[in-house]
Amino acid sequence: SSDDSTIKVWDLTRDSSGSNGVTHTLTGHSHGILGLWLHPDLSSPTVVSGGFDAMIRIWDISGDGPHGTCVRSMAGHAGPIVAIEADRDRILSTSFDGTLRVWRWDGQEALSIDAHNGQSSGLAIVDEGYGIAAGVV
Repeated sequence: SSDDSTIKVWDLTRDSSGSNGVTHTLTGHSHGILGLWLHPDLSSPTVVSGGFDAMIRIWDISGDGPHGTCVRSMAGHAGPIVAIEADRDRILSTSFDGTLRVWRWDGQEALSIDAHNGQSSGLAIVDEGYGIAAGVV
């Protein structure tokens, strides 16, 4: 998570050359970041983020420059987003508003579930989206 509203991506195999291995710094959120997902296949370098501004952002970090590109922003939660997960078909998010939301990669909200009476704090996808677990503080 981040209090300065930025996301940093590191390459731990790279000679840091004074940058501590930071390959990209992503800016665009207006408040701190709480939830992050990084595509596990680095040939598709994508980051999905969410935080206190209640926005989900999809980032392309395929370029060689120090900044990624925000390719999509999604709004729908009424509170800070605390957890993000994704698979090849969808993005899932939980929020302090107690909802679990399912998004398509094109940015459209596919489903909103009133998941908890409290603040959701964790999220996991099991077996490519066939099972979902969300936790509460």
